[in-house]
Amino acid sequence: MDIVCCTDNNYVIPCGVLITSICVNNPKEDFTVHILTEGISTENQEVLKKVIAKYDQQIQFYTVDKKVFANCPISRHITLATYFRLIMTDILPQSVEKVLYLDCDVVVRHSLRPLWDTDIKSYAAGVIPDMSTYVFTTGSNIPHLLAISTLGYYWST
Repeated sequence: MDIVCCTDNNYVIPCGVLITSICVNNPKEDFTVHILTEGISTENQEVLKKVIAKYDQQIQFYTVDKKVFANCPISRHITLATYFRLIMTDILPQSVEKVLYLDCDVVVRHSLRPLWDTDIKSYAAGVIPDMSTYVFTTGSNIPHLLAISTLGYYWST
């Protein structure tokens, strides 16, 4: 299983929590976590390597050229790392045929196998509704601001 995460130095701890939750809840799986980053520190790379080594899994780091996203808006909630997922097919080795992209603020509570085994060959991507959809569709102005229906779902990534 190939899992992709995008992070920077500010989100290494949540990324470590995500990796731990994947490992704890998928003990019979073999996987590689691919980290797309603009260059997290060697110290932070070592932190993530130690986390995944406890579970005898693999981790790979890929440095993204941040100039590619020089004109993209960033804010407190949207960092450059947010955009890295858009070019993961250009960065990952060609031997990687399928990935599961997970935001670093996710906690995996069950096996990823059913999600991984879902056949999406006829689709560009498989997505799941954001858990906060209920909040968005119950009195919030966010659906209007995002130009989405209050009867539909919202996908954050």
